[in-house]
Amino acid sequence: ETGLKEKVNSLNIKNIEFAGYKCGYELQSIIANASFVIVPSQWYENNPMTVIESYSLQTPIIGSDLGGIPEIIENGKTGYVFNHNDESTLVDIIRNTSTLDITQYREMAINSRCFFDSHFSVTGYAEKLVGFYKKVMK
Repeated sequence: ETGLKEKVNSLNIKNIEFAGYKCGYELQSIIANASFVIVPSQWYENNPMTVIESYSLQTPIIGSDLGGIPEIIENGKTGYVFNHNDESTLVDIIRNTSTLDITQYREMAINSRCFFDSHFSVTGYAEKLVGFYKKVMK
């Protein structure tokens, strides 16, 4: 993290904040007010809560291609996936997000919430579970 802070300072970048650990309302507020949440994981996470929490607050994701992350990002629809070993791809995606017009961005934000509702909400989960049980019982 120290190297990243030094790089941000040396490039005089003002729109990156190293906020440290956050939880509760403070975390929800940060996510809800972000344009995107970046999940640059180098670990094989199965179903990261960061993505689920972001989608629940209509915030699209930019995530690495490891583990379950790319399985819960619809590239170009709920966010973007980048190669975890390719820093330039991540930089390009971040740059390209600034070219989205408000309608394109709003659609992506809505898609993120819809993905959450259909895959992670209690109602969506219950519907899938009932469907699974019906299939098994046949």
